[in-house]
Amino acid sequence: KYDSLQPVVNFFTDSEVIYTAANSPYNSLQDVIAKAKDGMGKWGAANPASLERQAAEQLKAAAGVNAAVVTHEGGGDLMINVLNGTLDIGVGEVQELRGQLEGKQIRLLATFNPERMKDFPDVPTVKESGYDVVLQKFRGLAAPKGLPDDIGAIWDKATQAVLADPEYQKAYQAESLVPNFIDHASYPAFVNDFADKTAAFLKQSGVIQ
Repeated sequence: KYDSLQPVVNFFTDSEVIYTAANSPYNSLQDVIAKAKDGMGKWGAANPASLERQAAEQLKAAAGVNAAVVTHEGGGDLMINVLNGTLDIGVGEVQELRGQLEGKQIRLLATFNPERMKDFPDVPTVKESGYDVVLQKFRGLAAPKGLPDDIGAIWDKATQAVLADPEYQKAYQAESLVPNFIDHASYPAFVNDFADKTAAFLKQSGVIQ
């Protein structure tokens, strides 16, 4: 389990987005919600305990709709069902959607970020669209429990240096990753808080018992 490890340092915040097929009738998130209110919307996400599933469930609650959230083994299966029209929308990360975005097979409707994405300034946030849901995936490193404090301090220093490197900045900015440094002293509490909130929401929504 996650708590068998010791969180060491956070590197990035990763953008979660809502996307639809390029030929779908949905031009905005409001269109998707209107469909879900008229009938039962069909939304897709990754595995049942994923942040993508949590994002879709929170959007359902905020919008007051009863859309079916269909979980998948991974992003590839989900993409197929969005492209063939089985699903109205999918929730995923920009990195895994890059090929279909560049091929103009899908369109982004909204991001769960607190602010618009730098690379996609025309894509509104979910909150801007009228639904008070903000979620961000984080990416960092963990180690076996008991990592000495002086080693954690080395990771703090090294992480900040790497994130400031111009060549590395080009690489992660190209993938729409946002630097979000959290040091070794603060990271365990951050991860535990995320886990507690996630478990509470998944129980509330009936995804887990």
